[in-house]
This record gives sequence, structure tokens and C-alpha cells, in this order.
Amino acid sequence: MAPQKRVAGYVATIREVNRTLDPASGCCAKRKRHYDALARDLLHDKDSIRQQMGRVMTSFKAGLFAGGGRGDWPRDNLDLERWFRLPKGHERRIHGRCHAGVRIVQEGATM
Repeated sequence: MAPQKRVAGYVATIREVNRTLDPASGCCAKRKRHYDALARDLLHDKDSIRQQMGRVMTSFKAGLFAGGGRGDWPRDNLDLERWFRLPKGHERRIHGRCHAGVRIVQEGATM
């Protein structure tokens, strides 16, 4: 039962980290301060797994809050991949008798 309690503690910590990354949970400066405090607490913990969490948080810190309070940046890798799959400008400018492109034909509706 003790290992399950330790893992439950890790899950709670990860959820707290995730709350600091959620733009809906507050302003960027406040979330960044909370993220820094949480990373500092994890680095000074006795548990080696929590120390590793703190090291990972510190290494990711530079890019997480780089955009400031702007909300138009992709939130995570999945959002970034969705953005790259959208039709680009040259594919949207289809006019006249120009070919629609293989990508649009393959991703379009099927019969």
C-alpha cells in the first residue's frame, strides 16, 4: 500500500504542475511565480523522483512562459501538430481552374 501512496503523491504533484501551465488558471506572471516556487520545492525535496521532477521543470522553464500572456500560441505538442495540419496559404488560395492539390483531395469528405 505504501508504493501506491507514494505514486498518488506524485500524481498530485503533476496535477499541480499542470494547473500552473493552464492559461485558464490565472495570469501568466502569477502562474510563472507558482511554477518557480514549485520547482524550487521539488529540487530541495529528499525524494529522488521529486528532485528529478524539479530538474525537468527547471530545464523546460525557459520555453514554457516565453510568449507571456498571449493566448494565440499552441498550448502543447498536439495543438502544434493540429496547427501544422491546417491548409497553408498557398493551398487556401485556390481560384479559377487551378488544381486543388493532392492533400486537399485526400483529406476531403468521402462518399
